[in-house]
Amino acid sequence: MGIGTKFDSSALFMQLLKKIFLPLLFITTCITAKAADTTQLPVRIAVMLPLNLDSAFKGYQYNLSNTKISQYFLSGLEFYNGVMMAIDSLQKENANIEVWVYDMHKQNQSLQQLTTEMQALNFSLVIASFTTSAEQKTVSDFSAKNSIPVISATFPNDINLNNNPFFLMVNPTWKTHINALCNYLSKNYKGKKIILFTRKGSMEDRITNEIAKLNSKRAFNLSTVILSDNFSDTDVIAHLSNSSQNIIVCGSLLEGFGKDLIKILNDSGLTYASVLFGMPTWSGMSGITGTDSENLQIITTSPYN
Repeated sequence: MGIGTKFDSSALFMQLLKKIFLPLLFITTCITAKAADTTQLPVRIAVMLPLNLDSAFKGYQYNLSNTKISQYFLSGLEFYNGVMMAIDSLQKENANIEVWVYDMHKQNQSLQQLTTEMQALNFSLVIASFTTSAEQKTVSDFSAKNSIPVISATFPNDINLNNNPFFLMVNPTWKTHINALCNYLSKNYKGKKIILFTRKGSMEDRITNEIAKLNSKRAFNLSTVILSDNFSDTDVIAHLSNSSQNIIVCGSLLEGFGKDLIKILNDSGLTYASVLFGMPTWSGMSGITGTDSENLQIITTSPYN
């Protein structure tokens, strides 16, 4: 586990991603690695990604900037590139496989409809890059019903997943991320005041209790503030200092809560300097780079050392 900071991609990298987007638009579903043994049916693998292609194109017209692509698209593209490299390696080994790539965020098609469509294809394995627990739950139910192994490659939350021996989570869970976060805080901010902004909710309670347990020896000075779901600028600023850097932890996996907190801290960043520690789900969330957070330092955990 590591700690990562936000970044802005270069213009050159944006041009490269634009070149990647266009071929993706012409992919219907299937990429086939040539089989070494044509007498046997290939192993059929489904890869489910948040490509958001309908948001990048209108028909065949590319809609995104020539100099910048939002983090909203990057996580799906990066995963797709990794999949293509893996396919290339397997082809060199003459692997007998057939890989189908699905955009989980295709417009006018729910994930439930997509899994129903996939059922007739008799997949041997599903590899998925989820962005929400609802997506993960839908595909987990699909795998349990059809006895198909599913590998969750990115999403750190295991909530609502029970009694499914076909579901494998290969990435660190939220507890591992919280442990890395607390280790970083105790090492770099020992003795300093740290504010945990959270909300009422079962998952939030679990996160708050885990942080409290890991901070049982009070390696850092933590105060917890529970905000309502429609909290205002004043609700946050009332707990900030304008004479020293504010060390803040977001204690909710809820994307809307995190985005609202980022906006308030960024808008007030010139008066109230802050460093914000985000949740592991922020790696694919829009708003953590560029002008939306230019007056704020954001630090998140990463599954990579």
